[in-house]
Amino acid sequence: MMINSNDPIDLTGLNKRDLRDIEHSMVEEREKLKQFDLDSVSTECMMKAIYRTLIVIKKINKEKYTPKKYKKPLCD
Repeated sequence: MMINSNDPIDLTGLNKRDLRDIEHSMVEEREKLKQFDLDSVSTECMMKAIYRTLIVIKKINKEKYTPKKYKKPLCD
């Protein structure tokens, strides 16, 4: 699966708690990147890539690990 940085970010299927978890992960990743002493442009590029990746991973994990009885029907 290719993640293109020019594509808009699709946040459907994520709730407020998911977005809060992603923000928390972003703070942790930014702290980890500070260890490498990168310039600001490189850091921002990495953070954009990490953000997009975390969103995709969160969606995949929600689909994979949510039991069938808790899944909402797509259409009625």
